[in-house]
Amino acid sequence: MSKTDPSRYAFLPSRTALRSFAFNIGLISAGSLVYVWGLKTLIMPQHFLTGGISGIAVLIVYIFQKPDLGVVYFLLNIPLVLLGWFFISRRFILYSIYGMVFFSIIAMLIHPPPLSISDPILGALLAGVICGAGSGLILRSVGSAGGLDILAIFLNKKFGFRLGIFSIIANSGILSAGAFFLDLE
Repeated sequence: MSKTDPSRYAFLPSRTALRSFAFNIGLISAGSLVYVWGLKTLIMPQHFLTGGISGIAVLIVYIFQKPDLGVVYFLLNIPLVLLGWFFISRRFILYSIYGMVFFSIIAMLIHPPPLSISDPILGALLAGVICGAGSGLILRSVGSAGGLDILAIFLNKKFGFRLGIFSIIANSGILSAGAFFLDLE
C-alpha cells in the first residue's frame, strides 16, 4: 500500500462528516445552554412548569425540594434512551445521549441569578421565547436532548401515532399533574 493510496485513509471520517458532527453537537450544546438558562432564570424562580421530561423533572424538584434538576432529568431519560437504542436510529440516539448528558451537566453546574420580572405574564412569555429558542436549536440537529421526543418517535414508528398529537396529550398530562400537585395559579 503506497502513501498515495486513498484506501489507506478509508477509516478516517471525511471533512464533511466532521463538519456535520461539529454542527450537530454545537446545535445541541447551544440549545441546551439556552433552555437551561431559561429554566433557571425564569421558569423555576417564577414557579412555572414546562412540558416534556424537563417539566416532569421541574415538577419533581418542586414537590420534593431536594433533588437537583440535572440529576432528575438524567434519571428520567435513561429508560427513554434505552427504548430509543433498540427501536430508533443509533445516530439519533447517540446524539441524544450526548444532549441528555450535556443538558443534565449544565443544569447541575449553572446557577444564574433569576431575572427580576414581577409581571407573571411577561415572565411566562419571556420564558417561552427563551426556552423555545433553545428547543428550536436542538430540534435543528439530527438528535435531541433526550426527553419525550424519543418516546414520540418510537410511538410514531411502531404505531403511526402522530408526533403533534402525542405532544399535546403528554404535555397536557404534565400540566394537569402540576395543577394537581401544585397550586393551579
